[in-house]
Amino acid sequence: MIVCIDDLTHGHFAEYEELPEAERERRIVDAVVDFLDALFADRVAVWGQANLGGGWYRLDAGETGGRIDLGGFGGQPGAPEFLWSGPRS
Repeated sequence: MIVCIDDLTHGHFAEYEELPEAERERRIVDAVVDFLDALFADRVAVWGQANLGGGWYRLDAGETGGRIDLGGFGGQPGAPEFLWSGPRS
């Protein structure tokens, strides 16, 4: 499953363990719901620009913990970051 965040970035959610289909789907849905809960609660920082790349990371995992960099200028010093509620200061 792919979750897009405007034209800033996106995230892939998958389960690679060999599980029955229903369990695999449940785990993916749980991961997406957890991510969206964190995103809407301003616990996820995102950056990016259409056609240049971007990324996201969980603030509740620390500044570098869980950082996902999808290329482009994402993660570069000075790249603007955003929370769901607006620009990150």
